[in-house]
Amino acid sequence: MRRGGPPLAIETLYLGGGTPSLLALDEIAAVLDLGHRHFDTRGLAETTVEVNPEDVAGVDGLAYLRGLRALGVDRVSVGVQSFFPDDLAWMNRAHDAGQAESAVENAAAVFERFSVDLIFGLPEQPFEIWGANLERAL
Repeated sequence: MRRGGPPLAIETLYLGGGTPSLLALDEIAAVLDLGHRHFDTRGLAETTVEVNPEDVAGVDGLAYLRGLRALGVDRVSVGVQSFFPDDLAWMNRAHDAGQAESAVENAAAVFERFSVDLIFGLPEQPFEIWGANLERAL
């Protein structure tokens, strides 16, 4: 945001760096509205929201993702981190492998473009696990 003069033109709106999917859809709408009011978004190429698997898995999660899409979000980034229970437990993640898979399936059902965040190089993690995580994400 600039003081004086025309608003700064932006090409992307990215809500992340935490847990935006804990917000209700009306709260996400309010944040997006602030972005549109304070920046020149006429050339906007992408609006992305980071989501946690436990927030977008299952039927309720699918409805939430559809709600994001209706708000103009055109990409989500799913914070899977790993599809393996031991990794998820070590990272103290709230979701399990089943929720991770469900979240990715839901994202694919609603969005043409989405990403899956995975963590590489956990202590004592065999390299084969990394490859298996990539395969599972694909």
